[in-house]
Amino acid sequence: MINIKFSTNNNAIIMSDFKIRTAFITLTREVEAFLEKDIGSSLHIFGLSSSQLEDMEYLPMIIELAKDIISRVHARYGSNWDDFGWNYYTHAKIISEQIEILEPLAKEMINEESLDLPELIKKVKPAKVLPDGIDYNKYKVIIDELTLPNSMFQFIFVSENILRIFIIKVLKDNGFDSIQSLGIFKLNKNIISRKNEEKKRKYLPIRGSHDIYYLDLSELKKIILNKWDLFNDKVISQSWISEKIDSFYYIRNRVAHNSGSLTKDELRSIETYSRELIKQIDPYIF
Repeated sequence: MINIKFSTNNNAIIMSDFKIRTAFITLTREVEAFLEKDIGSSLHIFGLSSSQLEDMEYLPMIIELAKDIISRVHARYGSNWDDFGWNYYTHAKIISEQIEILEPLAKEMINEESLDLPELIKKVKPAKVLPDGIDYNKYKVIIDELTLPNSMFQFIFVSENILRIFIIKVLKDNGFDSIQSLGIFKLNKNIISRKNEEKKRKYLPIRGSHDIYYLDLSELKKIILNKWDLFNDKVISQSWISEKIDSFYYIRNRVAHNSGSLTKDELRSIETYSRELIKQIDPYIF
């Protein structure tokens, strides 16, 4: 069996650990619910016991069981099949979403005899987040930090941090060496507040050498629009950059607060917007 240890050495790992645990709990609950409905699949078919269904050491086989359940639902029931308010297709979709999160980890588990969870997460191959023609070595520092198993979060994480590098470069080229030097009071206030909060939590990692790492996506947009004369020859239009950033911000917050599943169109739009944004600003980062 694979011995998985859950470590909480820093905030990035805590977040990844939490997301994986939540996905695993959701997956097993949904699997149990389908098994109780006697749809044809069973623990026995996959050599699992009820106690093993609750044990992440058996994740690879649990995922195979979950896939079997989805296959049986799609083969036997229509999309509107409802059992006293419990729609089969809806719950099969929930299972699919958890598999997307957990399957990269399960594949690594199959090939490892003993490895703790943070190391497993780091070994999961990230999505191809950079567009064709963009040098991965140029953004190696960002790519190396990809410990988020969900590909949608990977696109947002990379885009957000390349956007930060872009803003730093443009500001520096125009004589602004810090966010404070922009004279935007609300941003300065937020940076000070977040720094003070971070000091109270000794376990949090240092965010970065520049104060821009204390700002969120909506605040990055505020910098660009506030100093539009510095960015107007590098970005297509204010509406174009606003649309990209607003989409990232909206979906990022929605998923982080578990306020609903994303549609395939939303997932596709994030990937498209990410690639469009990086292609547009990459030439100005050197």
